Amino acid sequence: MNSRSRGNLPSTDLQEILTHTRTLLAEVSSARILICGGSGFIGTWLTSALLEANAEFKLNLEIVLITRNIENAKKSLMPLSSDPIEFLNGDLSSQEDPFRNLRGNFSHIIHAATPTVLSNNKHDQEMSYRSTVLGSSRLVDFASKMVTPPILLHTSSGAVYGNQPIELENIPEGWENENLMVGITSYGLAKLEAEKVLAQANFSGVLIATNPRLFTFFGPKLPLDAKYAIGNFMADGLKGSEILIKGHPNTRRSYMYPTDLIEWLIKCLINPSLNPIHIGSDEGIYMKDLASQLAQKFGGKTVGEGDSTIAKSNYVPNNMQTKIMLGVNQRVTLEDGVTRWINWLRQ
Repeated sequence: MNSRSRGNLPSTDLQEILTHTRTLLAEVSSARILICGGSGFIGTWLTSALLEANAEFKLNLEIVLITRNIENAKKSLMPLSSDPIEFLNGDLSSQEDPFRNLRGNFSHIIHAATPTVLSNNKHDQEMSYRSTVLGSSRLVDFASKMVTPPILLHTSSGAVYGNQPIELENIPEGWENENLMVGITSYGLAKLEAEKVLAQANFSGVLIATNPRLFTFFGPKLPLDAKYAIGNFMADGLKGSEILIKGHPNTRRSYMYPTDLIEWLIKCLINPSLNPIHIGSDEGIYMKDLASQLAQKFGGKTVGEGDSTIAKSNYVPNNMQTKIMLGVNQRVTLEDGVTRWINWLRQ
């Protein structure tokens, strides 16, 4: 049985990340890292991996985490008393500057403060937009006060491309969508605007920016009751229910396990670039096939047919140039990752 570690994550998964990033992580020895959005799905994995690396490799890191809810962040991250992490209350979308009481220099900044699960509520969408775009502007102002320009990693999204045409199997890095403003969501628009803000600051010498575009992921800590099809399928399977496809059965997605996600992000953080970077699997799968795979994992549960009247969609990246640039490959298959996730959920 796999034991759990920081963030209530599988300890073997965190060790796997450290195994493949050990040499690179030595380059952030004695770094002071500011993390905005460190207690969500991606933030928990990344922050936990950094704390695990600090303890194992004696990196002498210092992490400051800005959060809207310190109590919830501590519950999510479950840091040890010896971990060098400080929690500060702050909201990138508020009128009050969240960095007003923050002193000293930071070598690295991580901007992951936008919720990946979006509400249909207009107020929530506005707050999400402000967290992303206003947050980026505030981080630029904050970075301008540093003695040395910090590296700033912004977890952007494949949503910046708008609707991927059905006939385009994989979105090329840097693809230009001629119909972008027709198909882009408010979330995608916010990420695109934030990218521009940070790129300009990079060219001005205020900071060193990187905007990796993240796609779709699965594994421990991913919500089972949100707008993630794979999470919903997993919830159905755990309950012994029919695996229900809510959308079009031929909608196509791809999935990357968090150990690969975090390895790739760490490489972006240490070797930043403004070249288009895609973090996500390039192996697409139809929802009907994904549901069938999970049904077999849960002992042959039945699969709902889905709704063919709903428009099908495609959201799968090409990552060939990214793999070359970062020197990475996807190590965990969908089947292996699902098995790990089920084992974690059943503990």
